Amino acid sequence: LYWDSSTENQTLKATLIQVERDLSEGGMKLSESMARFPKVFPTPVVSSIEAQEGAGDFAKAFEHCEEYLKWVDRLKRQVTKALRYPMILFAVIFVVTIVMMAVVVPKIIVSITLMNPGSALPFATRSLMGVSDFFVNFWFHMVAIVVGSISIVTLLRRLSREFQFKTDAIALKLPYLFLQR
Repeated sequence: LYWDSSTENQTLKATLIQVERDLSEGGMKLSESMARFPKVFPTPVVSSIEAQEGAGDFAKAFEHCEEYLKWVDRLKRQVTKALRYPMILFAVIFVVTIVMMAVVVPKIIVSITLMNPGSALPFATRSLMGVSDFFVNFWFHMVAIVVGSISIVTLLRRLSREFQFKTDAIALKLPYLFLQR
């Protein structure tokens, strides 16, 4: 078979072999066979093939598919590129906050308490001390909660299309919510 030597992706190879079987042995239309594999062939690709099947103009259908797949690839690259800076910025802010709460603030607290023994500290200072103590004493729990939450959301997004749509809808609304005053 042609697919054995020309395709390195094993999933795609198995899918193409099955499509070829559907066409030669099962007598299915190309679009019907492709529709059986929605993770490999997106709906717009299948629809384009189906629309051109009646006319027998597969060259045009495959040109449309090529344009669509190139557009999707370009869009993915642009989104990835656009998200790179905010993600790096978020990571830096996260690390700086952890270092401030776990290292810098405890040293400042020691200095403040040594300079003013027995005096009442303002509420903001006591709050900062409490948050810092929480970071120092419960850092492992916070890491476990963050990692666990990310893992659960990632797993649920893979398992449930509905959950994926809901989280995407929330993510799309987030920038809008932050811009509202």
